[in-house]
Amino acid sequence: MRTLSRSCFRTSLAFYIVLLLVVRTASAGFLSKRKVRIKTIKFADCGTSKDPVKISDLFVATSVSPKGDGDINNDLGGDLVVAGKAFSKMELKPPIRAEVHMQRRMLGIWMRVFCIRQFGSCDFEDLCSLAPSNGYCPPILEEHDVPCNCPILPGNYSLPDAQFRVDGTRWAGVMAGTYRGSVRFKSGDKQLACIAANFELE
Repeated sequence: MRTLSRSCFRTSLAFYIVLLLVVRTASAGFLSKRKVRIKTIKFADCGTSKDPVKISDLFVATSVSPKGDGDINNDLGGDLVVAGKAFSKMELKPPIRAEVHMQRRMLGIWMRVFCIRQFGSCDFEDLCSLAPSNGYCPPILEEHDVPCNCPILPGNYSLPDAQFRVDGTRWAGVMAGTYRGSVRFKSGDKQLACIAANFELE
């Protein structure tokens, strides 16, 4: 008679707990749309000294409700706030690939988060293709000379707190949890930069 290893059993148990959470959340009628909040986040440089792009002073958070009541179910906060600095030694031409690896902590073990609707361990073949085709660039980026389209010229770029609108999702409650991951930016086989993060969503 075959027996499951302890790690296999814990992985299976974690999967069924997540499944149960989804079913109970749906049956309770809690799948109303709301925004995912970032509770905590810490960044680290996972690149090498040879990487031509350096990202520093990176700050990512979600905006707070003007009510100041801490209610995560209201729609007044939860937009994305981003700030940081970047330096590139070279001109960045398309395609620029992004490889995202993400894990979620479940029952004391780290489990891979699969790519679903561009969230999780996703590969983006060309970030340049995500830019608006009509040449539009948000005013906050234009104001600080941060490019929205490729190619990106060599130089220093700095962005103060910039806020971007985020839509709500019916899966915000399911997405809440503790994560870790990394993003590697590449041009062909050459690594451009790497950023790692540990974060908690609510």
